[in-house]
Amino acid sequence: MAASGLEVILAAAVLPACVCRAGKETLVEKPEAGESGPAAKIFQKSEDMLPETSALFNAEPADKPLMDECPLLRERYALAHEQNPDVIGRISMDAAGIDYIVAQGTDNLHYLTTNLQGKKSKSGAIFLDYRCDIESLPKRGHYIMYGHNMKNGSMFHNLIKYKKEEFFRNNRIFRFDTLYADYRWEIFSAYVTDTHFYFIETEFKNEPEWLSFLKKIKEKSLYKTDALISGDDVVLTLCTCSYEFDGARFVLHARLINESIVDTGLRRERAGHIAEK
Repeated sequence: MAASGLEVILAAAVLPACVCRAGKETLVEKPEAGESGPAAKIFQKSEDMLPETSALFNAEPADKPLMDECPLLRERYALAHEQNPDVIGRISMDAAGIDYIVAQGTDNLHYLTTNLQGKKSKSGAIFLDYRCDIESLPKRGHYIMYGHNMKNGSMFHNLIKYKKEEFFRNNRIFRFDTLYADYRWEIFSAYVTDTHFYFIETEFKNEPEWLSFLKKIKEKSLYKTDALISGDDVVLTLCTCSYEFDGARFVLHARLINESIVDTGLRRERAGHIAEK
């Protein structure tokens, strides 16, 4: 089940959601109409297809401006992390109506068909590529996040709002916070592509190859920006399906613009959890 190094799997049955209670993240279940069984294979037209990826580019840390510290970060994620140790943070894109707990499994297949409560789900979960190391942020390199384009408007469906120029230009800043730090990101590129363009590349032999990749993904954007991208940037890619043609993907690339480091004490716990799997 492979094509151009990409693998895709479909999904089945309950919409996950997260809520914030008394300043704490927790996981709750929200039923979804129209449950169905597991479906098909690669490059079939569906709201549930996503590619697999490769490994994280490893480079020296880059200096980044710091935001104010958030001493309650561990408290914020403690309950959700206790309920599912794969929880690694939250993505919030207010204008797009995207606000989800983010998981990271030991592969890129599990959370395509499983929600945060561990149940089979048509929606799956929003998840970070398994080879990305959130503890190493901020390093130069490429982090990738996936979510299904659900027809009911959930998960990463609303990324498609960025296909419109006015929305793109007015809503380029969003947050992806982890267990260890709060991060703000600036979108610099948005485009529809097929899977033959390897936008999920994360292994780069050297600096020129990394810079070439950055130039390529910026040039592919539907709309030009004045964002200055350098080899020291950390890039976060958001990916979901699109329907212009079979195998279409809609992709957003964003660069890290600032962060606040908050050591939560969960590093050792999470490392132990993954080692046990």
